[in-house]
Amino acid sequence: MSNKMKKILIVVNIVLLFVITGFSAQKEESYKKLDSYFYLELRPVDPRSLLQGDYMTLNYDILDQTTEFIYQNKSYDYYEEERKEETKEQKEKRELAEAKKAYIAIRLDGNKVAKFVKITKEKTDEKDLLFVAYKSDGYNVDINANSYLFQEGTGDKYENARYAKVVLVDNKLRLIDLRDKDFKEINWTSHDWHPTSARVVRFLSTI
Repeated sequence: MSNKMKKILIVVNIVLLFVITGFSAQKEESYKKLDSYFYLELRPVDPRSLLQGDYMTLNYDILDQTTEFIYQNKSYDYYEEERKEETKEQKEKRELAEAKKAYIAIRLDGNKVAKFVKITKEKTDEKDLLFVAYKSDGYNVDINANSYLFQEGTGDKYENARYAKVVLVDNKLRLIDLRDKDFKEINWTSHDWHPTSARVVRFLSTI
């Protein structure tokens, strides 16, 4: 491939990336306007992984309890003999724990903080419950809000994060921002940078 063609492809990719990033940023801004937000309590996290833009891996109270349920109820090869004697309830729990897709049923407290209720294969009509869809490989649980991007060099501002503000869109979580113990938004001074810009920066660094 000629150098001229390579340059054209690079420019096209950059333009597409900016368009996609702009669309993503617009969608994320629209989520902030939704009144149906709630909070997920954070658990201790892996501090940061520094590339061109920073990100922190997030863990939540509801994830810990979901993972615990999976580990306690999934089958292991060396327990194969015990499966022959399992009760109906044990079988149902095992099948639920081994499901690739399921829901975390949560209930909101007075501060709109999500509290774990149960794992369920299907949504129910219980009006006081919300259902967060997740995917699992048997070890890791993905609720679509497992990391948070922020501007390089500003990671220390997020060390006091205690909650994640989220919304549910089509049963999937959308992460809005991080909050401190008083539910105040944690941000930094510049208004010109958006977390999705890190994707553009990372791409440009590879050119």
